Amino acid sequence: MKPNDNVINEFENYWSENKQKAFENLCAEENMVPEQLEQIVKNYGFYNRLPKSQDIGNALSFKPKILERKTILQRVGDKIQDFINTFIDGMG
Repeated sequence: MKPNDNVINEFENYWSENKQKAFENLCAEENMVPEQLEQIVKNYGFYNRLPKSQDIGNALSFKPKILERKTILQRVGDKIQDFINTFIDGMG
């Protein structure tokens, strides 16, 4: 950062880059369709409610086995909630 750079703009750029990286990592780690996850995040911003299990299941790029479904949806839901808490509610 140069002495004349605007600190606020630099931080906003830094935050946007980290938000995008976290989004991409979440999609990759949990095999989620990016467009579906983006819709979940937008819905949270509009309705201020966390996603339902069905919404999370629809965002996955695979169909979990019946016996694994609850565990997977809970884990992914927790990660989505962490993402929202950090990047939407936290610093936005």
